[in-house]
Amino acid sequence: ELHRAQPQTDHASSLISYIHMTDAMFGWSKSESQSLDQAAKWAEIAVGFEKNNGIGHIVMGHLKLLAREHDQALAHCNLATEIRASCPFAHGMLANVLNYCGDSLDAVKHAREALLIERIYPPWLINILAAAYRDSGKIGLSIPAAKEALRLEPEQTEARIILCSGYNLEGFCDKAQEVAKELIGADPTFRLSTYAERQPYRHRETLDQLIEVLSDAGLPE
Repeated sequence: ELHRAQPQTDHASSLISYIHMTDAMFGWSKSESQSLDQAAKWAEIAVGFEKNNGIGHIVMGHLKLLAREHDQALAHCNLATEIRASCPFAHGMLANVLNYCGDSLDAVKHAREALLIERIYPPWLINILAAAYRDSGKIGLSIPAAKEALRLEPEQTEARIILCSGYNLEGFCDKAQEVAKELIGADPTFRLSTYAERQPYRHRETLDQLIEVLSDAGLPE
């Protein structure tokens, strides 16, 4: 099994760390915490190589963001994009970290760069762009981006949340409430308190404002 392997290069260890991270990110793992622990273990090994391929830094950046260690998250993701300048995953994860750190304009830049390189647009990456547009005040661009992410993956929650908040911020209250009802219908257990716990914004006021907008649209606290 991969997690029992003893890799001799950064390629093997970075691949293992990447697999465990994506298992946790996309809900494929039976135990999110165990997957994140394994991702951290193998990423540490990967970045320990003097000439590594940068994937370990992407994983470490994501893990540091989840731990609210924002400066370290930025450092790892910036280094990853230096090593992997043409990697959409590196730019996408840097965009995500930048947005949570409050630099949404730079987040838009890197998310757009990732999509330009990728050409095939995964919903998770469009979500990052849509959230960065919203948080930078470009709601008119955030709404169609969130709609596109939902078109590609209609059952997902994150794009609905971004769309709901975008509609409410633009004053389309009826549309925001409609999306909120759809979200609750798809996931009756959804609560804003649980959602807020998983949002690693550097600035608490940014998260508080977002939760207030979503609550106003009718999502349960």
